[in-house]
Amino acid sequence: MKKRVLLLACTMMLSLSACGDDDDDFGPNLKKDFEELEESSSSYDDSEESSSSKKTSSSSEAEKDADKSSSSQNGSDEPESSSSFKAIADPNSGKDYRTVKIGGFTWLTENLRADTNSYCYDGKEDNCMLYGGLYQTDKATCPTGFRPATYEAWISLFGFAKTTAAIRTKKVWAGGGISGTDALGFSLLPAGSCGADKKCSGISTEARYYVTAGGKKGYFTIAYDLASPKFTEEKTVDTKGFYSVRCAKADSTVAEVKDIPKTCSSDQGSLLVEKTGQAYLCAGNEWTVIRDTVQKTCLSNQELQKFIYGDKIYICKSDSIREFTDMEQKLNRICSKANRGDTVWYDDKVYYCDSLMKWIVPTANQLGGECTAAKELDSIRVNKSTVYVCLNSEWIKPVRNDSLFGFCTAARTGELATADSIYTYVCKNYQWSTATKNDVLGSCTKNNAGTISTYNGTKYICKDSTWSTANTYEAHFGFCTADKENSFALDTTFSFSPYVCRNGSWKTANKDEYLGTCGSTNQGETKVYVHTTYVCDSNLSLF
Repeated sequence: MKKRVLLLACTMMLSLSACGDDDDDFGPNLKKDFEELEESSSSYDDSEESSSSKKTSSSSEAEKDADKSSSSQNGSDEPESSSSFKAIADPNSGKDYRTVKIGGFTWLTENLRADTNSYCYDGKEDNCMLYGGLYQTDKATCPTGFRPATYEAWISLFGFAKTTAAIRTKKVWAGGGISGTDALGFSLLPAGSCGADKKCSGISTEARYYVTAGGKKGYFTIAYDLASPKFTEEKTVDTKGFYSVRCAKADSTVAEVKDIPKTCSSDQGSLLVEKTGQAYLCAGNEWTVIRDTVQKTCLSNQELQKFIYGDKIYICKSDSIREFTDMEQKLNRICSKANRGDTVWYDDKVYYCDSLMKWIVPTANQLGGECTAAKELDSIRVNKSTVYVCLNSEWIKPVRNDSLFGFCTAARTGELATADSIYTYVCKNYQWSTATKNDVLGSCTKNNAGTISTYNGTKYICKDSTWSTANTYEAHFGFCTADKENSFALDTTFSFSPYVCRNGSWKTANKDEYLGTCGSTNQGETKVYVHTTYVCDSNLSLF
């Protein structure tokens, strides 16, 4: 569609210069700039042209195409640009526009086009076609759902842009100065302005936008040599003059200030009060007023009130102004003298308002207070997976053995516990430690000589006042002591061989010594020796 506008402009000018090199208002450089500007958006224009045949769509359907990207304050050094452009059809004018979402507001990406209420720069229609129409205050009619941008909407835009270069086109602007980048896709053109007497100035070097709603009335000047916009208040403005109009809309509207909801969500973005034209952005789950400056002090009735300046949120606190921190935005809570020591859960983690009035991830002492005897075994949770327990005047993180055996308190000192049926632990100094051999076996004395005990799966025998590793036979039969001298023990685990205790150690018993003497006293007796059964026959001896 814009290509058709450019072609029409050239056609209208053929009678003067054949769209050639000698035209003062549309010379070769400016013509080349517009052609490059149009070429860069040709892919959109093709789709826009095809959509122009569908102007019967309702305004509500057109509004559904508005970009739904998030409007949260980002605070980055680069302006936040829209990921895509959306097309809308204005059923009232029969015109198509494209929109872009910036800082909570949806904007048309071009000036409002000319209609019967507008004037063209120097009275030349081609200027209207190229730059849009120029309107007197309150004469412009925006597409359905949109309105001439309010003062706060412009302030919000400038806050996100940080410099006018981010909203000005790369081409068309004359006079050198600061180059435009159009990083936000706003495509602002230097349309100039005209006085009530229709004497015009500023085309190709500046644009002026009049605002009649919001916190102030007057016009913004965006110029090639100004990094920031300049605002001129109404008392010094030619209110009958002609200015460019850029239409915008908030995500939602209310009739009066009293109708503003108490809370909001990040996807709601912006809100407009119809009666006053004042605009708000959703920040920290609250509708927050937009301001054009940071005041130096706070009044008593402004305590804890927030406002947005640029791309940052500020708050009145203790009669002074400071930035509303990222953490406060996340928690949607102020840390002040009144709530020092308070805790807030966010994203499965607890935060604590400390003595410096900052939200921090607390220590266990800050969260649970001093660990005293009265709090023994009390617990506090600092996040979804971390718990601290009060033990021996300290807040400790429980470990695996605490969950297996319970906490090692003073009353359980010396107590033994076994994990996995092998490893033994001892309660010592308020923690479960790997038990030593002495912890488990105790002292080896005359009173327990010959005793066999197990430590970490190994059997030990107490002899000669020392715990010694038990050999295979001692592990099976016990210690070969004097009272067991010449006694037998049978290996029942594998070989079924008999052993005899002799001179303090176990030795393999031969058949004769194990079976013993066969006589009339044990006639008919049977014994098994290494899987073979023997019977005592006193006439034949054992066989």
